[in-house]
Amino acid sequence: ELEQLLRQFDEAMETIDAMEKKAYLKAKNQARHVVDLESPPLQFIRYCGGDLWAAAEQLCTYWKFRFEIFGERALLPLNL
Repeated sequence: ELEQLLRQFDEAMETIDAMEKKAYLKAKNQARHVVDLESPPLQFIRYCGGDLWAAAEQLCTYWKFRFEIFGERALLPLNL
């Protein structure tokens, strides 16, 4: 069931415009471990009440703002 949910999330992500998910794709390609660790899809799915499309959109927005705030350092883990 979890694998199916994540597949459906990936399908929802595919429907999002390339420009909207540009920052997310950059992060995923250049620092996949950071993306997986610090922005797991299940966290966004739960936040969005199971709405996969909204969760995918929120994940893209998260990475967009992260790059706006941190620039290229957004690809580094956020440690205190």
